[in-house]
Amino acid sequence: MILIADSGGSKIDWRLLTFDGTIVQANTPGFNPYYQPIEDLTKNFKEVIVPRVTEGIQKIFFYGAGVSSEKNQMTIKNAFLEFFPKAQIEIGWDLLAAARHFVAVIQASHASWALAQIPVCMMANK
Repeated sequence: MILIADSGGSKIDWRLLTFDGTIVQANTPGFNPYYQPIEDLTKNFKEVIVPRVTEGIQKIFFYGAGVSSEKNQMTIKNAFLEFFPKAQIEIGWDLLAAARHFVAVIQASHASWALAQIPVCMMANK
């Protein structure tokens, strides 16, 4: 499974992506390490997210406000490692998540445009 979190001060949107393509969604109260103790994040994570995990977590992407310092990033990373010690974890700014989403949308629209340029006769089975 892959876990993706988009964290702000008021809420965190969570997505669990399973190997069969299922997407599990959840929300918890927001978290900003500059204003809240890490226990706020781990409590909500343990109560809401951990019970929804049906497979091992291989990767965690946590994008949020207040993760600009290496200290805050390590605090969050270590909290996740308590639950999933083998997971690869990436902590990044919420702006990084927005930029990655934008690039994915552009790539997808470009791929759709490219497919539309293929003549129908080339796509038919012979």
